[in-house]
Amino acid sequence: LGFKLVPTSSQTINRKESNPALFCGIVILMYKLFHSILIFLGFWLSPLSPWNDIFTNIPIAYVFALPFSLINESLFLPMILVGYWLSNIVGFILMHYGYVKLSDSNSGFELRKNWKQYILITTGYTLLLLVLIHFKILQSPQDITSFFAS
Repeated sequence: LGFKLVPTSSQTINRKESNPALFCGIVILMYKLFHSILIFLGFWLSPLSPWNDIFTNIPIAYVFALPFSLINESLFLPMILVGYWLSNIVGFILMHYGYVKLSDSNSGFELRKNWKQYILITTGYTLLLLVLIHFKILQSPQDITSFFAS
């Protein structure tokens, strides 16, 4: 067929001719790209972008609460709040971690320093979710199935 699976000596890469600067540049680029993606995902999940709650955080919380509501319907409300709260906290952590890794500062990632701020902002948005559930804007799975059954 004109090609061999095992390279001959002329096809092997000579280590002296390879470019370590290019390899380091690619590694640095991948590092920055990875942490930039973490920042984007963190922002997407965090309460700093509330416009995405209807598309991301509430469905994540809903899926999180669903197995608990199948066990006991009264677990739906507390578990959707826990799921929503956790998705927001994970967003803050991802965003902060990605930013610290990309920045040139030597401050490092200190979760202990910012945890109160994460919890305070997330709790505010969780209270908003609680209001949505209380006024039946967001319904439990049993309410939805009973609506279609009748």
